Amino acid sequence: MGGVIPNYFQEVWLQWVLGDEGERRRIELKYDGVHEWLPARRGACFPSPFEGKHPPAIAERLPELRQRFNEELTEVRA
Repeated sequence: MGGVIPNYFQEVWLQWVLGDEGERRRIELKYDGVHEWLPARRGACFPSPFEGKHPPAIAERLPELRQRFNEELTEVRA
């Protein structure tokens, strides 16, 4: 694939998800955001907190989804 950050999952996404606020900010500044595409192809792409309201079907499943995400991250860390 052309135009994407090499080793994106390991070098950007996973480090951002597992990092503290300082590490997240360092990664965001280095890559002008945290999207897989190279900054030259996409422009700035900084994350922001979700401020909306989840649909009831998602809101009901949030505890289950959080647990699943945490389990999957545990597997990736191993």
